[in-house]
Amino acid sequence: MLLSTGFVFVTLLVQLTVTASEADDIWWQKLSTSYPRYEDTTRIIRDMQTKFSNLVKVYSIGKSTQGKEMWVIQISNNVTSGRTLLKPMVKIVANMHGDETLGRQLMLMLSSYLLRKFSQNDARIVSLLNSTDIHLMPSMNPDGYEKAVEGICSPNPDQVGRHNGNNVDLNRNFPDQFVTRKDDGEGLVAGRQVETLNVMKWIVTNPFVLSANLHAGSLVASYPYDSVSLYIERHADYKGANVPSLSPDNTVFVYLAKLYSQAHKTMHDSNNCGDNFPDGITNGAEWYNVRGGMQDFNYFHSNCFEITLELSCCKFPNAAQIPTEWENNKEALLQYLEAVNTGVRGVVVGADGHPIEDAKIEVYGISHNVTSTDRGEYWRLLAPGNYKIKASALRHEDADWEEISVNSTGQPTIVNFKLKSHDMVFSKSTLSATPAFEPEMKHHNYEQLEVLMKNISQQYPDITRLYTAGTSVEGRQLYVIEISDNPGQHELGEPEFKYVGNMHGNEVVGREMLLMLIQHLCHFYKKDTTITDLIDNTRIHIMPSMNPDGYERSSQGDVQGVIGRANAHQIDLNRNFPGRFDSQSDQAEAMRYGPENLVTQPETAAMMNWMSQIPFVLSANLHGGSLVANYPFDDTPSGDSEYAPSEDNAIFRALALTYSNAHKTMWKGYPCPSIIKDEKFDHGITNGAQWYVVSGGMQDWNYLNTNCFEITLELGCVKFPFEDQLSKYWDDNKNALIEYIKQVHTGVKGFVLDENRNLLGHSKITVENINHPVFAASGGDFWRLLIPGSYNITAHSNGYVSQTQHVVVKKNERAVQVNFTLETMPARDWSLKNDFGILTSIDTENFSSIDDASLDLLSMESMNFFDHQHVNGLHHLVITDQVGSPDDRKVHIGLMGSFLGAGGNELLIRLCRHLAMGTQKNDPIVLNVLKQAALHVFFTDAPHDKDKCFAGNKDGAAIMQGVVQSISTALKSMHVDLMIAFSSGGKFVSASGNVQSVHEGIQEIFKSVGTIACKSSSTTQAMTQFALNEAKLEKLVSLGLFCCDYPDPSDITKVYVEHLDHILNVLQLSAQGLSGQLFDENSHFIREANVQVLTSSGKYEPVRISLNDGYFIHLLNHGKHELLISSAGFQPQRIPFEVTTGSMTTLHITLKRGSGGETVTERLSTASTETNAEYFYYPRLSFEELKKKNTDLLDVYSFERSSGEILGLRVGYQHWRKIAVVFDEFSLSPSSLLTWTRSYLQLFSNPKISGVQFNFLLKDGNDTLGGLDFRTVESWIRRNRFPIVFHIFCSPPNPNLKTSLLAQLPQIEKAMFGDIYDITLKLVHSTRSADSCSSLTRTSSYSYNLASLHDSTQTWSFPLNLQCCTNHSVVDNNFIDVLNSLNKTSVHGIQGIVASTHHVPIQNAELVFGANETTTWTDDLGHFEKPLPEGTYNVSVKVDGYKLSYKTVNVSRTNYVQILFALQKDETVWGLPRLVFVIVIALVALCIVALCSLIVAVCRRRRTRPTNNYGFFQMNNHLIFEDEDEQLFSAKGKTIVESQLKTTDSDDSDCEYTNDILLNSGMRQWSRNT
Repeated sequence: MLLSTGFVFVTLLVQLTVTASEADDIWWQKLSTSYPRYEDTTRIIRDMQTKFSNLVKVYSIGKSTQGKEMWVIQISNNVTSGRTLLKPMVKIVANMHGDETLGRQLMLMLSSYLLRKFSQNDARIVSLLNSTDIHLMPSMNPDGYEKAVEGICSPNPDQVGRHNGNNVDLNRNFPDQFVTRKDDGEGLVAGRQVETLNVMKWIVTNPFVLSANLHAGSLVASYPYDSVSLYIERHADYKGANVPSLSPDNTVFVYLAKLYSQAHKTMHDSNNCGDNFPDGITNGAEWYNVRGGMQDFNYFHSNCFEITLELSCCKFPNAAQIPTEWENNKEALLQYLEAVNTGVRGVVVGADGHPIEDAKIEVYGISHNVTSTDRGEYWRLLAPGNYKIKASALRHEDADWEEISVNSTGQPTIVNFKLKSHDMVFSKSTLSATPAFEPEMKHHNYEQLEVLMKNISQQYPDITRLYTAGTSVEGRQLYVIEISDNPGQHELGEPEFKYVGNMHGNEVVGREMLLMLIQHLCHFYKKDTTITDLIDNTRIHIMPSMNPDGYERSSQGDVQGVIGRANAHQIDLNRNFPGRFDSQSDQAEAMRYGPENLVTQPETAAMMNWMSQIPFVLSANLHGGSLVANYPFDDTPSGDSEYAPSEDNAIFRALALTYSNAHKTMWKGYPCPSIIKDEKFDHGITNGAQWYVVSGGMQDWNYLNTNCFEITLELGCVKFPFEDQLSKYWDDNKNALIEYIKQVHTGVKGFVLDENRNLLGHSKITVENINHPVFAASGGDFWRLLIPGSYNITAHSNGYVSQTQHVVVKKNERAVQVNFTLETMPARDWSLKNDFGILTSIDTENFSSIDDASLDLLSMESMNFFDHQHVNGLHHLVITDQVGSPDDRKVHIGLMGSFLGAGGNELLIRLCRHLAMGTQKNDPIVLNVLKQAALHVFFTDAPHDKDKCFAGNKDGAAIMQGVVQSISTALKSMHVDLMIAFSSGGKFVSASGNVQSVHEGIQEIFKSVGTIACKSSSTTQAMTQFALNEAKLEKLVSLGLFCCDYPDPSDITKVYVEHLDHILNVLQLSAQGLSGQLFDENSHFIREANVQVLTSSGKYEPVRISLNDGYFIHLLNHGKHELLISSAGFQPQRIPFEVTTGSMTTLHITLKRGSGGETVTERLSTASTETNAEYFYYPRLSFEELKKKNTDLLDVYSFERSSGEILGLRVGYQHWRKIAVVFDEFSLSPSSLLTWTRSYLQLFSNPKISGVQFNFLLKDGNDTLGGLDFRTVESWIRRNRFPIVFHIFCSPPNPNLKTSLLAQLPQIEKAMFGDIYDITLKLVHSTRSADSCSSLTRTSSYSYNLASLHDSTQTWSFPLNLQCCTNHSVVDNNFIDVLNSLNKTSVHGIQGIVASTHHVPIQNAELVFGANETTTWTDDLGHFEKPLPEGTYNVSVKVDGYKLSYKTVNVSRTNYVQILFALQKDETVWGLPRLVFVIVIALVALCIVALCSLIVAVCRRRRTRPTNNYGFFQMNNHLIFEDEDEQLFSAKGKTIVESQLKTTDSDDSDCEYTNDILLNSGMRQWSRNT
C-alpha cells in the first residue's frame, strides 16, 4: 500500500513538472520576443498561479484610474501557508512611468525564471524562495503602458504613456518628506492619484524590508534622497541639480546601489547613455531634484529601503532587445533579492514572552529607526561592519546596547530582545494609603490666583515662599511659589526645579494643574514619603501664569482659538526669546510673526532674568491645544520642519517619555482625534521642529543659555476647557507631574573644590562626546542630567588644572555623586598657557611701575598699536590697530583704573602687557579686538595704603574727584562709546542708563562677581556716584573685582588670573552690536541725524554718527532691539534688528525725502504746528496690497466724502465681535497702523478661531486736519450696526461728558456703560508716555455730539481724549498699546444671528431687550450685538413679513451669550391664514365672474350664422359647431388662428379684430392631436 501511494505521488509530481515546464517554455517564448499588453499579461500571471499554486499567489492592490487591476505576483515556497516568522518581504515595482517598459518585461521574465529554476531544484533559487517572500509588481501604471509606443527611446514631446490616466506623473505624486509631516493625515492623502494611494497603503500595511523601483531612460542605480530641503531649493544659487541630499542610512543605500551596479553587465561603467555616473550609481537629488518620489516615501514612512534602477538608455526598446536586457540584469536582480538578508534581524518580546509591536530598533550613530511587527519581528538592513543596536518600547525599559558584526556573506545577524516592563513608581506611591484630598478645582482669574497663592504661602510658611519674577505689560505680577524644606535659600547640593504655565494666556490647563499641584504637594508633605522626599531634597519653583494679561482676555470653552494667546502687546511670548540662529533670520521672523516680535517683551525679559539668577536644572513649560511631550530643538536653520536634535537628544527623549508614560493617555500618541484628525505622535512625544518650527521659543533658550533642560508639555486638546472637566485633567496629569520632578535627581551631581576645600563656583562641567557644557552654581555645586551609561566627565576652572573622572550612571538610581578637587595651576604654567609667559604679571610681592619709561617702552615694542600720551596730567594709552590712522569706524572703549588703591591700575597695566605681547605674537583674539576697537587706557594714580583694607571717608577723595573730572573732560573730545572703571572696595557690576544693554552683557560674562560675600566700601560707592552724577561719565560701567579698597599684590594677581579671560571677553564686545550707514535716495551720506536704539530691555540709548561718512556704530548685548532714526527733511524710520553673540549686525539705511521732524522725540516745534501731511499720509496702496493677501480678514474701502476722503478699514472676520474706532482730528502714522494691522492679521489667521473685529474710520490723503462731521459718522455706524464705538479726540478730558452721555441711556444700560467708560479711560491713559504733552494739547471742542449719536444709532459711544496726539513720537510708541487696551475691554451681553428658517440672514431686524427699554438692529449679515448688564432679558425680534419671535436670555458677567433667531414667514393676510385668505378671494372672484357672465348673457345680441367658415373644426375642416355668433377661430392651413372681425352690435357699435394671431402652444398641440 505504501509503495502504491509513493508511486502515485511520483507520477503526479512528474506530470506536474512536465506541465509546468511546458507552460514555462510557452511563457518564456512569448515574453522574450514580445511585450504582452494588459489582457495578455493578466492571462499569463493567472496561468502561473494555476500551474504553480504552491509558489505563486496573484493579487491586486487596487485599480488604476481607468479601472485596470494593479497586479502583484507573490512568489515564495508554501505561499498559501502564510509567511513564517522572520521571513523577510522584498518587493520590486516596475512601469511606474507607463512608457518605461523594460522593468515590466523583466518582472514577468523573472517570475517565469524563478518558477522554472525552482521546479528544476536549482539550489540557489530553492534557497531564495524558501527564505524570502518576493512581491513583483509588473506595472504600477497599466493605463500609461497601454498608450506607450514600442521603439520610442527618449521622451517624445507629448510623453505618450508616461503619465497615468489623469495625465499625472506618479513619481512626483507621493508625499515629500521635506513638505508633508508624517502626522499630517490630510496632507498625506490630499491630491494623490488612485495608483499612488494604492501603493502607499500597500507599503505601510506590509512589513517590506527591501524594494526597487524600475525605470528606464538612463543606466544607473539611484538612491535616496530624491529631493532637497526647501531651504536649498529656494536658495538663489540652486539650479535643481548637483546638490546631494543624503539620508541617515546613506552607507546602506550606497552599498545596495553598488551591489546592483556591479552585478549588472554594463551599469558599473561610468559613461552610459551620455551620462557620467562613477561606479554606475548616484544620489537622486544630486542627479536632479525630484519632489514626491516613491523611494523617499518608502524610507520615510515605512521600514522599507528602496532604490531606483534605471535599466536601459531606451525607454521602450524594440522587442528584439529583450533577451539582451534580460542577460544584462538577471544576475543583478537575483543578488538584489538576496540582499534582503544583509544586516540584522530578530524578535522583540516582553518579559512574559509575548511579542511587542512597534518596538523601536535603534542603531548607534544612525538617526533612523525601524519598528517591530505585530509578531515582534524586525529586520534592519546594514552594510557590512560593526554596530551597536538596542530595542525600546512604550511602557518597557530600554534594552542595553548590543555590539554586533554584520558580515558580507549574505547571512543575517540574529539579535533577539527581551524587554522588562517599565515600573511606574508613582502608581505604587503611598498616596493610596493617605486620606483623600482634592485640590480646589475651579478656574482662577488673576485676583483669585493671587489670593490662593498668598493663602497657601501663609498656611504653609515652613515649606513655601511666595515671590514674583517680574511684571506683565499691564502690571500684573508673575507670581512664583517656592516649595522646599528651607524656602528662600539655595541649599548646597540641592537641585532647583521649575514649572511654568499659561505662557499662552488662553491655554489654561497648565495654569490650573500647577495650582492643584501646589496644593497637593503642600498637603501631602510629611504624609506621603515620595512627596516628602522630593520637597526635602529639591527646591521646587512653580509659576502658574507667565501671561496673566492674556488670561484675562480669554474665555471658557475656547477649543483651538487664539483670543488671549498673546500678551497685552499682542506678542506671542513663545516666539519672543532670542532665537537660536543669527540675525539673518530677522527678516523671516518679522514676516512670520510681525516685527514687534523682535522687541523683547516685559514678561520675556523677566523670565530670562529669573532663569539666569537661579541655577535651574530641569523645567517644563505647560501649554494646551494638543497632547504630547515636545523636546528641543524647536527651530531649524532653514525654517523648514524637520528633525532637529540637540546634543542632549537622548536625555530629552527620556524626559519626554517619562511624562508621556506616566500620563493616563498621552503615551497612546493619538491626542485629538475629534479635533485634529489623524495627528499622531509615537509614544506621545515629538521633537519640536519635526512637529512644527518655532523660532524664539523658551525651551530652546533655556538649553542654550542656562544649565536648565526644559521640555514643552501640551496637556490637552481644548485650550480653555469648562470647569467641570478640570478633575479629569488632574487625574490624567497628577502622577506625571510628580514623576517628572523626580527626574531632576538623575545623572551626575557633585562639587568642584580646590586643594584647600574652597568651593569653585561657575566651574565648567563637560561630558565627552556631548558638546554642551553646564556650569557649577556660585557655591561650586553642579548637576548634569544624563541617561544610564558610561561617561568621562571633566571639571574646568580658570587657574586650575582640569580633572576628568569616569562615571557610570545606572538605571533607576539617583544621581551619582562625583566631586572634583582641582589643583591650582602653577603660576608659570598658567602664564605660559594664558598670558604669553609674562612673569611680571604674576608677581605676588610687588606693584608694577606705571610711569613714562614703562609706558613708552610698551609703545616702542608695539609701535603700530600703542601710543602713550598725557591728557590733563594723566597717563593715557591709545591701543588700536594702525594707531594714529582714522578710527571713525571703530568702537571707542575707555578703561580706567581704580578710584582708590592700586587694584584697577595694576589690572590695566597687566592687560596692556598682554595686548602688547599679543600683537607681537599675532594672537588672533588680540588682533581682532584691536581691529574692531580703539582702547583709551587712563591710569588714575589712585592713593594706596598697604596697611589697611578700606579707605577712610576722606582718604584721597578730593584728589580722585579731580582725576575723574579730568578723565570726563578728556572723553568728551574722544567720543568714547563705553567707559569701564576697574574698581575696588566691593564685588559688583553697575552702569549708567546709557549703556544698559552692554551692562547686561558684561554681567553675563562676570557671573561670579557679586556671588561672594564682600563688605562694600562706602568711599568707593561715593566715588562711583560722583563719576556718574557729577563728572557726567554717561557711559560708565563700574566693575568691582576686589573686596578691599587697597588690595595687595597677591590679591591683584589672583584676580588677574581669575578674570583675564573675562576681561578679554568684555573687549570682544567691541565686535558685538550694530553698525551701518545712512544714505539719502541719491546714495549721498547723511551726516546729521538723530539715531537711538530701543534696547531689548526697553531703554533708549543714543547712537554716535560719524560726521565724515554717516557711519554709526553702537555696542549692544545680544537680543532683539529697535533702531529709531529721524533727520530734518527725511521721513523717520523704525527698524527692528537682532544682535547675536560675538557679531556685529550691519544695516545700510536709505532715508526717503519728506518733512521729518527735527528729532525722534520732538517732531513739532509749537502747539500750533499743523500735523505733517507727508508723514501721516495713509498708504492706501499698502492696505490694498495687504488686503489681497487677507481677503477674508481685511477690507479697505472709501466711505464718503465730507471734508476730504474718508477711509474705512475692517480688520477681522465679519462674524467676529465688533469694535469701532473713529479718529476725529487725529491721524496715525502709517507705520504704526500698518504694523498693528499686520500683527493682528497674523495673530488671527486661523479661520476656525474667533476674535475681535476692529473697524476704523479716519481721514485719508493729505487733508489730515478737520473733524469728521456728524452725518458721516452716524451713517457709518448705522450702516454697520456697531454696538460700541470709541472716538479718539485731540482734546482735554471733558468732566461733564460722562454725565450727559449717561442721561441719554435707558436705566438698564447706565451702570454698565459707566463701568466700561471708567475702565477704558484708565486703560488707555495708562499707555500715555511720561513725556509732557501739555504744550501740544489742543483745546478744540468735539466736532459732533455723542449723546445725539446714541439717540440716532442706539450705539454706545466712548470718547477717548489723547492730549498728545500731535506728538508723533508718543503716538508711535503708544498706539498699539491703545488698541490692545480697547481689545481687552471686557464687555458682556447678547449677540447672535437673525435668519429665516431657510438660513437666509435678515438685515435691519429690530431687537427689543426688556420692556422696550433698549433696542438694536441687525447688520447686512443678520448679526447683532447688544452690551447688557448681568440679568435676565426677554428679547423680541420684529421684522416685516415674519412672525414676531421671543427668547428669554440670562446674561452673565463672563462674556456674550450667543443666540439664534430663526424666523418663520408670516403667512397671515389681514389676520387670516394665507390658505383661507386665498379661498375667500377665489370665492369672491368666482361670484364676480358669474355676475359678469349673467350681465353679458342678458346684454348679448341675437346670434347670427357667420357668412364664412369660422368655427372649431376637424381635420377635414368641417365645422364642429356653428352658432349665430360670428366665429372667432378659423382654420388656416393646419394652424388655428384667431380672427378679429368687424362686428356690429344692436347699437351699431364697432369692434375690430385682427386676423392671423397665433393661438397659444397648448391650443396648437390640441390642433395637431385632433
